[in-house]
Amino acid sequence: MVNKIKLLFGAIVTVYMLSSGTLYAYEEIDVPNGGSISGTAIFLDEIPTRAPIEILKDKDVCAVKEHLSEALIVSADKGIKNVIVSIMEIEKGKKIVAPDSNPTIDQKGCTFIPHVLCITAGTTIDILNSDSVTHNVHTYPEENTAVNKAQPSSLKKISLETEFGEEDPMKIGCDYHGWMGGWIGIFEHPYFALTGDDGSFTISNIPPGAYEVKAWQEDLGELVKTISVKAGETTTENFEFKK
Repeated sequence: MVNKIKLLFGAIVTVYMLSSGTLYAYEEIDVPNGGSISGTAIFLDEIPTRAPIEILKDKDVCAVKEHLSEALIVSADKGIKNVIVSIMEIEKGKKIVAPDSNPTIDQKGCTFIPHVLCITAGTTIDILNSDSVTHNVHTYPEENTAVNKAQPSSLKKISLETEFGEEDPMKIGCDYHGWMGGWIGIFEHPYFALTGDDGSFTISNIPPGAYEVKAWQEDLGELVKTISVKAGETTTENFEFKK
């Protein structure tokens, strides 16, 4: 993969070579009258019960409270939490704004917090260890450099650098505690959102046009829709998942 930034007619253009060999570029432009996409990720089947997770190691730290699976969390109104919604291969749009501080993933109670994180490529993530036991941070990227590093309780922070976007969310795990797992969505553009507890999402300030929009959920897979965005208007579109 090739990633370079150059100045083109006064605009910043980020150029990527995807693993498929397709050249993909994102150009930052002013979006004076952009539209929005809002909606909800909805579970069509019966609301599932979250399965308890068996703790097999370091129980004095890891089993202080009950662990429940985070692979599929559905609200009473059938909204799905932690669905990543993104516009696919959008070529130009609003500027990418760097965070004021590095986003974090904390290992606390032998759980990754948050379970799902979304960032733009180039962002550094601080992996924290708030536990009194040793963890092992292990990432499984397709495009970025993998990390596989022990993190004892004395090493409170590991910085995880990202350079490229990932077509699918990158899994993160702990080799010492096999039940620990999380996901990181890494994008070349800023048009993505993570659903909240009620399953809702909003992606804002989008240039008018028709886009392929993907909703990804770790247990249910992905759905793709073509959604049209009009200037200054909000398009409401839900994503309906089932087992």
